[in-house]
Amino acid sequence: MSKQTAKQVASKSSDQSGKNFLVTGAYTGLGDQTVRALLSVGAQVIVGCRNQLRMEQWINQVIQEEDVDEQLLVGYPLDLGDFQSIADFAAVVKENHPVIDVLINNAGIMACPKRVTIHNIESQMGVNVVGHCLLSILLIETLQASATGGRIVHLSSVGHSHFGAARFNRDYYENFDLETSSYDQWKQYQQSKLGNILLARALNQHFDVENVAVHPGVISDTELGRDVSLWNQLKGAFTNPKLLFEAVFKGKNVEQGAATTVTVALADEVVNGGYYADCAIATPADCANYEEDAESLYEWCNGLFSDYL
Repeated sequence: MSKQTAKQVASKSSDQSGKNFLVTGAYTGLGDQTVRALLSVGAQVIVGCRNQLRMEQWINQVIQEEDVDEQLLVGYPLDLGDFQSIADFAAVVKENHPVIDVLINNAGIMACPKRVTIHNIESQMGVNVVGHCLLSILLIETLQASATGGRIVHLSSVGHSHFGAARFNRDYYENFDLETSSYDQWKQYQQSKLGNILLARALNQHFDVENVAVHPGVISDTELGRDVSLWNQLKGAFTNPKLLFEAVFKGKNVEQGAATTVTVALADEVVNGGYYADCAIATPADCANYEEDAESLYEWCNGLFSDYL
């Protein structure tokens, strides 16, 4: 198991001066470490975050701590649960940064209480997958403008292989109702992380841009679990002994967890549509291997936000 940190991985790459990387959900945890690693090799980084004040404070802090030019780190408000916010963010990015070399779809929520986005989409699928799908499509031309052809990195998780490891259940999401639908927060987390892998494969099929999905590792020191009660943390762990084993014996800190993201973001070549873990290509669970599910997810997402394309 790789215990490299994101900055250690970055230090082995070539100088990234003149390249533009976009990271969603950047001011805490894996996003924060990913940004710092990219800055350490000269990249310009654009971030999109929901809380604008917190984002601006974090940007100032990172610029000071990493001792980089303030022009190398900029940010704009982005709410991945709101299609208009995503469209506005994409418009500002395209106006100010006509070339994006790598888009890192890092932001996410985990095992939150039952709720919906403003578009009445179950929130974990809505934020983790649907919002990033719209953002990726809106930025396709800026990615294709890259000299390297563009790359999208999707933050998934080994969680896609736990909590039942079910295939994508489109019918559940098409008919989801906040009042009447059944809801298991861990099963919906599994579906959203599966969705990240399927989305990478679908976008790979539809657009001439590289797409990869990554599992950062089981990491405890992030804000991802901010909505998870102690009871549900225990439920998630003890109903999935393999996941508990990985957390106890193979857990990583955020510096190590961001290493796989940075590896695929900076690599000269990747396996297009592939799934990475521990800084190397890996094999996802069987539920991620159905091309028809990837296409179904893509079709469903496009039907939701077609008015914003």
